[in-house]
Amino acid sequence: MQHRYRSTSTRLELEATAQASKAVSASFSSPVPPVRSSEVAGDPGPATSSPGDDQQATRQQMDRPSSVDGGASSSPYSGSDDPRGKKLVLVVYGAALDGAIIEGLAELEVTRFTRWVRVHGQGRTSPPHLDSHIWPGTNHVLAILMDPAAVPPLLAWLRDLKARASMEGLRAFVLPVEDGV
Repeated sequence: MQHRYRSTSTRLELEATAQASKAVSASFSSPVPPVRSSEVAGDPGPATSSPGDDQQATRQQMDRPSSVDGGASSSPYSGSDDPRGKKLVLVVYGAALDGAIIEGLAELEVTRFTRWVRVHGQGRTSPPHLDSHIWPGTNHVLAILMDPAAVPPLLAWLRDLKARASMEGLRAFVLPVEDGV
């Protein structure tokens, strides 16, 4: 069956999408190598184990304490990936502020965050943002896991932005992080 494209760019976009889709599915189909019992024990010795040994070794690795000091710490994290003791900053803002927010994060060297776009909501001081004909507009939400010392500069920058863009909604909340996966 032959498809007719409105333009060459549409055809090229469809071909690029198909190639990207194939690349993503290929990356998910690659097998994960099994963990050998010698690797679990920390011995990089010869890889002479049966498939049953690999499954047992994987179970042992999951059950053993994650610290190298004999199990004094029960943290499943290594180094700075441990979220305990950090702060989670939730920033809710009108979609019109998105460019300014992203630029500000870059200035503050905040490189890790999660962003939700087209979030509906209603605040105390701004009209509802429900993405409808009656209540147009949407919000975006950022979740940023930070060291406690990095939170005050971010909040100061957000307060300054809120003062400069008083017509747009902008709220930030700082939450303690007890644990995570």
